[in-house]
Amino acid sequence: MAMRSCLVPLKGVVQMAGCLRFCAFARMSFEKWQAAMAPKVNSTWVQHQVITKENLGLYMAFGCTVKICGNAGQADYPAANMFFDRPLNMKARRCFCLRS
Repeated sequence: MAMRSCLVPLKGVVQMAGCLRFCAFARMSFEKWQAAMAPKVNSTWVQHQVITKENLGLYMAFGCTVKICGNAGQADYPAANMFFDRPLNMKARRCFCLRS
């Protein structure tokens, strides 16, 4: 796995993956939905699989307030942000220093 191919110990991760595509949900194609979801979902899943074995000092994931208050034309982006909350909650229980 490329993420852990480096030889130095992993001390922290900053997750900033994302893809903004503004489109009303009623007109959003499945391809547009996937394009917005894929960066956060895929990177979060890979990081979750690799990082659970690491002793990190920091895991920071950047989302947005849109997942809480909503925004017309951005149904896909907050859904992608909500996806990484579950792995973050699991990391918090393991006493990682994290921010979302």
